[in-house]
Amino acid sequence: MRRLIRSLVVLAVLAAVALLAGRFARADGGVTLAILGVDDSKFPTVTAFVLAEARGRPVTEVAPGDIRVEDLGVQAQVLSVRRANAGETPLALVLVLDTSGSMGPPYSDGLQRAKEAANALVNGLQAADRVALISFADDVAVRVPFTQDRGAVINAIQGLQAGGNTALYQAVAEAARLSAEAGLPRRAVVFLTDGRDFGGRSQVGRDDSLNLAAASAPQFLVIGLGQDIDREYLAELAARTQGRYVEAPGPADLAGAFGALAEVLRSHLEVTYRVENQLDRPDRSVKITLTKEGATGTAERAYKNSHPVVVMPPAPPPAPAPAPEPKVVEPQPLLTPLEQAVLGAGLLGLLALGAVVAVRRLRREPEPEPFPVSDEPLDLPPPVYTPPAAPDVMEVVLSAGPGQLRDVRFAVGEEPQTIGWAEGCQIRLPEAPGFAPEHARVWLQEARLILHHLAPGTMTLVNGEPVVWASVGEGDEFKVGPYVFTCQGMVRSGGLASGTRSGLDD
Repeated sequence: MRRLIRSLVVLAVLAAVALLAGRFARADGGVTLAILGVDDSKFPTVTAFVLAEARGRPVTEVAPGDIRVEDLGVQAQVLSVRRANAGETPLALVLVLDTSGSMGPPYSDGLQRAKEAANALVNGLQAADRVALISFADDVAVRVPFTQDRGAVINAIQGLQAGGNTALYQAVAEAARLSAEAGLPRRAVVFLTDGRDFGGRSQVGRDDSLNLAAASAPQFLVIGLGQDIDREYLAELAARTQGRYVEAPGPADLAGAFGALAEVLRSHLEVTYRVENQLDRPDRSVKITLTKEGATGTAERAYKNSHPVVVMPPAPPPAPAPAPEPKVVEPQPLLTPLEQAVLGAGLLGLLALGAVVAVRRLRREPEPEPFPVSDEPLDLPPPVYTPPAAPDVMEVVLSAGPGQLRDVRFAVGEEPQTIGWAEGCQIRLPEAPGFAPEHARVWLQEARLILHHLAPGTMTLVNGEPVVWASVGEGDEFKVGPYVFTCQGMVRSGGLASGTRSGLDD
């Protein structure tokens, strides 16, 4: 009888959460559609990650003909639709477990049951997926950063111990921050707690933690264990991130709750389409409509295009073909060869006679007087002063970052330089957590650096503030992932200090 009551409670909560999910679009026919993320790294080919449900069950079999995609209001060509765990895009999963005192003896065996369910979830991930582990009680701790080493995560889960208060809001904020540093467009957080924020240990408030979760945009899949939980907060956390909220009445129900959320992760769809309109616009939106078994659902999401296509002006019309050159007719000679010889001899005789007359006349002319030389100084124009070349590049110093890489100097000019770890980057740095293959782009304009953040899901900071576009000058500091750069000032490209370069050698 008790198990029946627990099952009815879980079903009732799932129905309530489905009604709360305001960012999902539902049609009268019972189709629910949500756009979880957008990958524009191969723009104008774009991939949207979608979660679809029909009659309360995930939709996993979808054909391109079932999908209509509009980008900036114009229908786009759908190239493929497939399950995300069968595609090329891995999942970045943050696993968050409550280890407060109420999770362990003598209160319950919740932590032990949670360990078993979490281990099963980790073992069910794809080989390319990345997982990180966070625990929280009095404090929030990142036990394992993002990794593909399943054994390291499971060993850390087994080592967790219960004890302390519940820094619930702080754990949500830390999970959102860590997920944003993953550098992958498909991200999710599985979050387990058996209580509410307690003990005054959180450094962020209720509303701030919800805003941070919504801004970083991972899908929060939330499990509330037991009866003494903040249902309103947990349900709102799931709804504002297009996630799910499930209640487990007791520790024995945790395996089923984790299994239900694992099925949600496996149901993510990849919808790949090609954009044909306004390719140079960075601010874009995508609208997806799914029609399945006579039911229709629609969802829309705005996204920032970090790889706009520069539209070139049309080529000028070809120049007209030149007119054909007129045919030249060779003139006929007026004299015969004999007449030409006689005339030539006469001309030579006249030239010789003229030369004799000129020599005799020169002998009779007086010598010219020498040119007078003045003792006064010559009035010459003043010398022209050529000033030295003006500074034309900004010198930037890598002042902090992971590893031994320090005090490396870069010269940034008017030519844009991409910062990242990919082979095509002009400022190429070692791969690190939170550092994207093409993270940011920088160039010089009017003696200041223009900084453009490229990678969705990551952060670029200027003097501690997150930016997408920024103007940076002498003395400013900007952070690209874990790497910190300081602007030294303008210098001449021909007079750079030793060690300065425009990019990092491999």
